[in-house]
Amino acid sequence: MTPVHWIGVGMVTLGIALACVDTQLMPWFARAIAAAFWGQAEMPAEVVPYHRWLHGAMGGVIAGWGATMWVVAGRRHEPWVALGAGLVTWFLIDSAASAFHGAWPNVLLNIVALGLGTGGLAFAARSGPSS
Repeated sequence: MTPVHWIGVGMVTLGIALACVDTQLMPWFARAIAAAFWGQAEMPAEVVPYHRWLHGAMGGVIAGWGATMWVVAGRRHEPWVALGAGLVTWFLIDSAASAFHGAWPNVLLNIVALGLGTGGLAFAARSGPSS
């Protein structure tokens, strides 16, 4: 595997870990965010659930980019295949984390975004090979 493959794998792994890890397992990160936004060592209690959900959404985005890089590094597919891999990876992780945290409006937004994204990719796939 090439270095870009490994970077993609690392990003997918980081994204999944970020989506699944409670902030209590990364206390240094939670403290740094609390200091940056609230000027204190701990986040306000009412913000913690949002922060945990946000990790899921960010994890989905990071993993989606990693999946895209992983497929691009293989150089065996059309670009729309790599974009599709990233889109599906993002959707599954972000939507699962959103459902887990009860952020149903975000799940609905993700469904709309997935529909728009897959429509664009289907158009690209029908347009033929890229030059």
